This record gives sequence, C-alpha cells and structure tokens, in this order.
Amino acid sequence: MNRLYVDHNATTPARPEVVEAMTEALARWGGNPSSPYASGREARATLEGARERIAALFGAEASGVVFTGSGTEADNLALSGAARALGRGTVVLSNIEHPAVEEPARLLEEEGFAARRVPVRGDGAVDPDEFAEALVPDARIASLIHGQNETGILQPVREVGRLCRARGVLFHTDAAQTAGKLPIDLREDPFDLVTIVGHKIYGPKGIAALLVREGVPLRPVLVGGGQEKGRRPGTESVALAVGLAVALECAMRTREAEERRILGMRDRFERAIERRLDGVTPLGRGRARIPGTSYLLIEWVSGGAVAEALDRLAIEISTGSACHSGSPEPSPVLLAMGIPRPLALGGIRIGFGLRNTEADVDRLVESLASVVRDLRGKGAP
Repeated sequence: MNRLYVDHNATTPARPEVVEAMTEALARWGGNPSSPYASGREARATLEGARERIAALFGAEASGVVFTGSGTEADNLALSGAARALGRGTVVLSNIEHPAVEEPARLLEEEGFAARRVPVRGDGAVDPDEFAEALVPDARIASLIHGQNETGILQPVREVGRLCRARGVLFHTDAAQTAGKLPIDLREDPFDLVTIVGHKIYGPKGIAALLVREGVPLRPVLVGGGQEKGRRPGTESVALAVGLAVALECAMRTREAEERRILGMRDRFERAIERRLDGVTPLGRGRARIPGTSYLLIEWVSGGAVAEALDRLAIEISTGSACHSGSPEPSPVLLAMGIPRPLALGGIRIGFGLRNTEADVDRLVESLASVVRDLRGKGAP
C-alpha cells in the first residue's frame, strides 16, 4: 500500500526543481566561498546570488539575509544575539513559542535577563493588549511565532510588531511554518528579525535564514570564522543556499493557488470527520490558521495510539511538534490554551501539502474514523 504523508508541518519532501538546482550547484561550484581564487570567487558569486534572490522575495536587503544551519539556530541567533548585543534587560515572548525560542529565553534568564511570557487566550491566540502590557521600559526584544507549529493558529504578529516599534523594542517572528505560504514583506511589515526554514517549504534540510533589518545589532551565538559578516561563522553551503532560494521562489509563484487548494482539503476533511465521529473538535475554527493545518482533539482515545494505528495503515500523521514526538505528556501548547489534560492527550495534527489530493482526504477520513472507533471499542486510553 502506498504511504500517505500528511504531516507537512514536520517537514516536506524537496521539490524536483530544488533537487535539480542543488545537484547542479554541487557539481559546478565546489569552491570555498571565502577563498580568493577563481573557484572560490565563483562559489561566492553563486552564494550571493541566492542571498539576493531570497532578499527580493521578502522585501529585505541582501546584506540582512544570514544563512544558518536550521530554524533552531536562526531563532537562537535572533533572540540571544539581539538581547546580548543590547545589554541586560527584559525579553518578551508568548507562552506558545517553539522550543527554539523558549529555550534561549531560559538561558538568557540564567544570565541575568528577565523574561515575560504572555499567555494565550482559550482560542489559541495572543491578545495584543496583553502583549503591550508586557513591554516594560527595559524590554530589549520580543518574539511571537507567526503560525503556531502545532495548532496552526496564526498570531497577531503585525499588531504586536507595531506595538514593539512604537516602544522601541526589537521584534522577532518565527515564520518557519508560514514563510512561502503567507505574505511577508519587510518593506511594510513591522518585523526586525524573521526566521525562515528550507525544509518546511519543499526545500533542503540543513539550511535556514534569519532576515535582519538594517541596523539591528546581533552578537553571534557561535564563534569561529568571520562568515556571514561575522554573525554566523562556518563555511557556507552554496548548494543549500541555492536550494533554499529555489524552494522559496517556487512557493511564492504558486502560493495563492496552493493556499486555496489545501484550505479546501482541510475544510473538507474537518467536515467529513465530524460527520463520521462524535467527540471530535478541530482547534482554531473561526480563526486564521496555517493553510492545510488541522489539529483535532479526539475524546476517549490517546492521540499517540491513533498515530500508531494509522502508521500501521501506511498513513503518517503526528500528535504535535516533531520536536516533542514520543513524549507521553500532553502538548504544553494545548495546556497553555486551558485544554484539560485528558482531552489534550487525544490531540493529533494533520498537515496537508503539495502532493496531497482529494482522494487522500477520503482515505484519511475512512481510516481515521475506523481507527478511532476500534480504539474506543477496546477502551484504549
């Protein structure tokens, strides 16, 4: 049986165009971009070309595109790099951030910074007014995830960004789940630092970028060489940079049509599964969500048991963030929303993507309904 992959929030398969471009880059530009001779100069020119292409897609300056090895590294660089550059004060974030933002905030607290965590409402979104109250006079940087990676619920990043700008506080948003799927334009959006990630948009794993507005100070979190204008040492991968640029260009070119298509699949899936099963609640209904993302709370079963049973039927879903997979505890994000622990344990995440079809929706609905009924019949937790 063909495997059905519907966990595109965790990662995505590389587009053929990306593979082709990276293969060419590996074959043609093998020099070190920092070397002064011909092969190095050629590699540098290709690297800078990729940087310029990415910058143009987001209305950014090419000098503000910092290549990193992952979204986690980009988030660390944004939060820790900016806070340390500005000096001790307060860091402000929501209580539903990805661990790549939450953990640097904890480390900064150990170094003497203060951290304020703004709670989300029961609908999974931050209240901008509450965020504003947390912007104390010594606030240095604030971070709010653009699209929550587990629930898919979009956060009011532009409203919060404007509040931060009015207070003179740097603002970072983790756009790992939304870059290439939703519009982001640094010429208009009040963002100082933006994290984008390759493998979430059908690009390669092992590369991400931090978009940095001109004039924003950053101290490196890694030390070594002087690459990336001293902000991220380490020999750059030309092939990965090219792959990221191509993936973003493909995503931007098809964004509106693809958004409509996968939104249609998500809505069809949620309507169908609610008709087939009692005790199923899609999170975020009525709120804007990451296109294609559906997080279900299923009563009287364990989300982990559902995912395992579907895997045996060659269907791949998750119970939330891939970073937390395997944990028997409910998602901290769901608990932060005030969802009772027993119900939170029944959460599963579906992420529709580029290669999914309406037939996949039908197969998923039939299989999920069958699995849940079977587990409930056995009294499985």
